[in-house]
Amino acid sequence: MVSLSMYAGLGMGPSEVASRYREYAAKCVAVAQNLQDTAEKVSMLDMAQAWIKLAELALRNERLPVVYETPEP
Repeated sequence: MVSLSMYAGLGMGPSEVASRYREYAAKCVAVAQNLQDTAEKVSMLDMAQAWIKLAELALRNERLPVVYETPEP
């Protein structure tokens, strides 16, 4: 069993990736606060929620073991 120490080839561990995703979510919320159009505001807030979900998944996946088996030729 191999532990996944670097996440998605980004050179960061899952905790660092989750933190980055939360930063993206915060930026979406900040942009939404300055929007006048309701549909655009809702869209940005939806995007923020998606980033938060990705952050949660990154942390949850940190605890999963990664097993690689060489496929048969």
